[in-house]
Amino acid sequence: MVSNQSRILQSARTLFNEKGTHSVTTNHIAQHAGISPGNLYYHFKNKEAIVRALFQDLQNLWDQIYQFPENPTLQDINHMLTRNYQMLWEYRFFYRETLSLLQQDPELAQQYQQVRARGMQDFHGLCLLLMQQGLMKDLPAERITMLAEACWMVTDFWPTHLELSGRTLSEETIQEGIALMWMVLEPHMKGTS
Repeated sequence: MVSNQSRILQSARTLFNEKGTHSVTTNHIAQHAGISPGNLYYHFKNKEAIVRALFQDLQNLWDQIYQFPENPTLQDINHMLTRNYQMLWEYRFFYRETLSLLQQDPELAQQYQQVRARGMQDFHGLCLLLMQQGLMKDLPAERITMLAEACWMVTDFWPTHLELSGRTLSEETIQEGIALMWMVLEPHMKGTS
């Protein structure tokens, strides 16, 4: 049986993805979840608390996606990219509205910065592992940081880029995003350029 808290989060994510966070109220979320507004407020103080809880869910997914085997292969990286873009689709509201959400909620902004810093460390660790495995060309730390920034920009701003181009995030455009990410990574991989 799904708890009320889980139903609230599922409903919020669905509505935020469909309509954007600005158009969705806590009353809309409660109605979609089939509970009273009072029950929603029992679990979440306001809409910002719901967004923070969804961001925590997103962090948990990131942690699962970025678990690397001891001896990663290029197929492992492709699998990671595919899972990452699928997650991007599932939480597309956050990627579309990142700047606005962070500006509205300093607590969320602080959490995001912590996650971003940890993500940069994880990316450095992955690159070092790939270099040790002979899959990636040797890169100095500053080049790894620049590569991480490029990958982060491609991923995080892909939904916004699509919408500004009159397109939407879909299974097809997810594949385009993965291909674009490989265009960024391939020159740094051994035997792919």
